[in-house]
Amino acid sequence: MPGFQVIIALLLLTLLPAGAGRAQDDRTASDRWREELRRIERVHFAPGLPAATRTAGLRTLESISDPRAFQPMVERFNGAEDDVRLAMLDGFSGNGEAGQAALAWTAVHARDPALRNESLLRLQRPAPREVLAVLDAALRHPHRAVAANAAGVVNLLDVTEAIPLLIETQLIAVRDEVVEGFSGGGLIRSGQQIAYVANVIPVFGPGSVAYQPVVGTLNEGFGVDAGTGLRLVCRPGINQALVRLTSRASGRSTAALGYDVARWRDWHARVFLPSREPPPRGPGPTGGTP
Repeated sequence: MPGFQVIIALLLLTLLPAGAGRAQDDRTASDRWREELRRIERVHFAPGLPAATRTAGLRTLESISDPRAFQPMVERFNGAEDDVRLAMLDGFSGNGEAGQAALAWTAVHARDPALRNESLLRLQRPAPREVLAVLDAALRHPHRAVAANAAGVVNLLDVTEAIPLLIETQLIAVRDEVVEGFSGGGLIRSGQQIAYVANVIPVFGPGSVAYQPVVGTLNEGFGVDAGTGLRLVCRPGINQALVRLTSRASGRSTAALGYDVARWRDWHARVFLPSREPPPRGPGPTGGTP
């Protein structure tokens, strides 16, 4: 299976021939849709209108199939009544890969947790390449909540191709509120470790059973690269999604790797990727009398 970065690169290559003119057309169309959505809201969802008028508006939202309308719809109806928002999401669900991308965008960017959850329930597996493109951009987002939401979607959809990006974005370097890459160096750390029960092991005795706890730690805080003065910020949402995804995919807990990017890279290259390769084929059947 091609890597996550390769998939994103191929998707971008398919979009390049459209050029700047296509992008301008899309922006113009989105602006027109914003006007149309304001009209739909005013005509169908204003207080005091008959139920039939509202129902007609819901059907209208469900029937919109132009992908250029999808983000303006989320922006317009993010805080609307539940029936309006659910009609919008149901419309996305019926619009193929573009609709799946809109659901992913909503699951990552929407302010309301209930709306994000309803979007998650409608996402399909395996994730199409349009969804992967949304997640790729969101994982690189400087806003911690957006990146954490994206990591949660990656974990939910079992997008193992995104593991390298999760590894690299669980710890970010910040200078003057600008997110930059981290190249290593001496670290001065400041933070705290929170202990929690990561697992329990049954211990059997004569006629009884007890459980021995396995204690794990969760790191929160930041570090400073002594060589550059960059502030290194841990992103627990991404780390937790990374640990859950990789532990499930590999069959063994990866929590002990913490935020150590070098160890994660080594684990991915030496342990995870080889485990995903098909086993070598044995010798063919030999002749002979049974």
